[in-house]
Amino acid sequence: MRIKRPSPAMAVALLALFVALGGTSYATVSLVVPRNSVGTAQLRNDSVTRAKLAHGEITSVLIKKGSLMASDFAPGQIPAGPAGPTGPAGAKGDKGDKGDKGDKGDTGATGAISQIAVRSNSVSVPPGGVGVVTVSADSDYRAAGAGTAWSLNHGDPGAGLSTISLTPSYDSSGVTGYTARGENKTANWRTFTVYALVYHR
Repeated sequence: MRIKRPSPAMAVALLALFVALGGTSYATVSLVVPRNSVGTAQLRNDSVTRAKLAHGEITSVLIKKGSLMASDFAPGQIPAGPAGPTGPAGAKGDKGDKGDKGDKGDTGATGAISQIAVRSNSVSVPPGGVGVVTVSADSDYRAAGAGTAWSLNHGDPGAGLSTISLTPSYDSSGVTGYTARGENKTANWRTFTVYALVYHR
């Protein structure tokens, strides 16, 4: 009498039974279940879980190309792609408004100063009095500036001595001299001096 081959469903049931009985049943089961007889149709949905898969069983060879998405990878596992080509230059912006040009002053004539010298003149001023003194440049000189001073003893701060005014005098070619007025409010006679810085014209 010919023995009928068990159906695939029966083979899976027998496999589960022998696994439950012990490892010694593997040889018998391998004889009953033909090679490549258990396929997708014999597996229930969600019957193969992570715990039933050995480490390293699923490799890149078994994964269908294009089936994974970026969300399937942990952060940092997908390397960055190469830099793209440089984009075209943007349009040139509008030219800004031209600033206002300030008024330019007249340029003075170029001059030359030579043979600079100092001229001075003094006057003695009594206690409580006012002295007036004038210093003039020679006929071929003109004054560039002036100042005044009082004669002081060492350590004397000059309290009570002051310059009231310092006034220039002119002609058609420039400053010819200065006149100074100084006031002495001390109890002694003091010497008041005016100095002028002159140059050869």
